[in-house]
Formats: sequence, C-alpha cells, structure tokens
Amino acid sequence: MLELAVLVLTVLTILAGIQIFAKWQVGRMTCKAKSLNTSATDKLLRFQKLERLASDKLSAMSYAESIANFSTDCIAIMDPNKYLYVNPKMLELLGYTREEMIEKSWVDFVAPDDKAKSLDATEAMSLTSLKHFIVDFMCKDGHRVTIWWTTTKQDENGVVYAIGKDISQLNGEKQNQQKVRGRPKRKTRLEEPTGRKPIKKKTHK
Repeated sequence: MLELAVLVLTVLTILAGIQIFAKWQVGRMTCKAKSLNTSATDKLLRFQKLERLASDKLSAMSYAESIANFSTDCIAIMDPNKYLYVNPKMLELLGYTREEMIEKSWVDFVAPDDKAKSLDATEAMSLTSLKHFIVDFMCKDGHRVTIWWTTTKQDENGVVYAIGKDISQLNGEKQNQQKVRGRPKRKTRLEEPTGRKPIKKKTHK
C-alpha cells in the first residue's frame, strides 16, 4: 500500500509542479509581450512550448485519475475545512455521493469519539510533510469503518493529499482478541472443588 501511496502522491506533486510552471510561463510571456516587440516566430515557438506542457499535464492528469478511479484504497484531497476530491472507492466505502461529501466539512464524517484525534492529526500535518494515523468514519447507513491514512501536505494553503486503507476487519479481530485475553479463565469440571474424596478404583488380583 505504501508503494501505491508514494506513486500517487508523486504523480500529484508532479501535476502541481507542472501547473505552477505553466502559470509562470504564461505570466512571463504576458509581461514580455507588453514590454518587448518580439517576432511572430518567437511567439509561435513559445506557444508551441506551452502547448507541449499542457499536453504533458493532461497526460499526467489522465494517469493520476486512472490510478485514483481504479484504486482499491481511498484517495482524497482536502483543505483544512472540507474535501476537494474523493475517489470512487471512498464513496463506495462510506456510501455517500461525491456532492454530499464535498459540501460538508470532512470532520463531519468522522466518528464522534474520534473527532478530537482527527483535529490533532490535522494540526500535526501542518508540521510534517508525511503523516500516518488511524481514524474511524461513520458510513451513511450508520456503521463504522476504520481507515489507516497516509497524508502529505502539498502547499502553504493547507491542501492535503491522502490515501487510506480500510482496516476495519483487522481492527475488529484485534479487539476480539483483546476481549478474549481479558476474560477470567474458567475452571474445568476436574478443577472445580467438590468436597468429595477421590474414589479409588478396585483392582482385581
């Protein structure tokens, strides 16, 4: 799962870099066009370069979207207040539509007793680029799911890219094991005191 997380986050980081570079190039071209009398050939070459950048960006976006759509893990992009994007797997797991998830605060989907932990994790994300944490979410039908998250902060605006794995089954098995270990050991019938003396078997000579 970690390899997939690194791959997705790397692709998303590349996308952000390409977008910033393209914006910088457009701004640079605009300034130069106003101040310099560049030739038509120069302008054409610059526009061709931007066209190639846009094509590369679309290819990278298409690749990232394919990974997100067919991933068996949850993938989300969020700012400090709400989700900006959630992939089909996360929608399927929680039972909400994309519109329902994007119009609310992401904390609204966290189980009530895990909200404080989620806010602590959000604060920690502002201090480190990579963070792992486990949070319980409430599905639309009312049951809980446990998700193990790997997140990375993308920019100074607090946008976070996250990939999560449903570990509800593993978490349930662990809780059952802890319950079993915590039960007092039952005595067998042979161990229970009866107050009677053991009966000796007669032997035939």
